[in-house]
Amino acid sequence: MGLIVGLFASILCLVLYIKMYKREQPSLLEKKKAALPVVLGIIAPVLSTIVVILFGLAATKMKSGALHDLPIVVRSLIGSFILAGFTEEFIKFLLLLLAIKIIKPKNVYEFGILGAGIGFGFTGLEDALYGNGSAAVALSRIPTFALHMVFGIIMGLHFGLAKYSEQNNTGKARIHKILAMLVPVFWHTIFDASTASNFALQSENEDTQILGAIVGLVVVLISIVLQFMTLGKFKKKSEEYCGMEIG
Repeated sequence: MGLIVGLFASILCLVLYIKMYKREQPSLLEKKKAALPVVLGIIAPVLSTIVVILFGLAATKMKSGALHDLPIVVRSLIGSFILAGFTEEFIKFLLLLLAIKIIKPKNVYEFGILGAGIGFGFTGLEDALYGNGSAAVALSRIPTFALHMVFGIIMGLHFGLAKYSEQNNTGKARIHKILAMLVPVFWHTIFDASTASNFALQSENEDTQILGAIVGLVVVLISIVLQFMTLGKFKKKSEEYCGMEIG
């Protein structure tokens, strides 16, 4: 199941990425440069796993131990923040900075492309791993197949807008830098706390399980809307972003 979900998501992300790549004007990013963030994205889950292992003691306590008596919602949020929301997004952000340093994007649109590429590379391997868990979690990832790409686009665009703001002294650079990390970390944490790390679904109380399932469904639906709104805006404003050159 995991391999099927991962392969399906990767194919869809590949189609999206190629369309994004071809949309740039007046000149395209070099193909090898467009491929680099995808490779870095594939490495990201491996790095995330290593970091999570280093956090192993804290993670163990969170699931059964010191944090066991905390409310289910709090446990889900803490677990998702440590194991996914912060860890994965921070690693992707570091890889984005590496890609930016190597490629030196010439406009804000290319910053978004680099972020999307890292999200694309990250998707296949992570979906394959999560898909080997419960069927519910695996299926929930199909309609949100581009969510990591969306996180990457948001991260890349805001970092690019920060650079553009610094270059043109618009005074918004700090806000964009904060949003570059805050938005992906926040929603990634919320998403995982409602799906993969939803402790309410493991409760012995049937009412708690139902409530957890409802919350998970609502968050997945919101994520689907966020996903397509971000992709649509990136497409609609592609000409504007391409025109925002960074020297």
